[in-house]
Amino acid sequence: MKKPKIVIIESEANIRKLIKSALGLDYTYYEAENGDQALELIRRHKPDLVLLDIMMPQPGAYTICSHIKDKHAAGEIPIVSSTVGINNSSDIPASQAGAYGYLTKPFDIGQLRRDIKNHLNGEKQQ
Repeated sequence: MKKPKIVIIESEANIRKLIKSALGLDYTYYEAENGDQALELIRRHKPDLVLLDIMMPQPGAYTICSHIKDKHAAGEIPIVSSTVGINNSSDIPASQAGAYGYLTKPFDIGQLRRDIKNHLNGEKQQ
């Protein structure tokens, strides 16, 4: 069985490591610490899901979301954004650009697993 591919776009190496550890061996991971790396990984690997830190160095989250929507069929790659201390998805630029959901850091590992599984199964949550 082919593992779903996830691009983890997170500037903090320890958070990327935590995410991979929390999700286990069920996925193939590609890691980006900035927006430029992220765009290249998305282009090259065509992931099944993108986990996007809102506070990314340039290009930022809005640009990354817009790029995914412009270059891929609408809804083809679910984007789940994550950030610190925002309680309303309308406050997140990535949501305005097409991210399907968001997690607030520090996030609950169980919720992270459920959200990723749901998004990969086509269950959009806004």
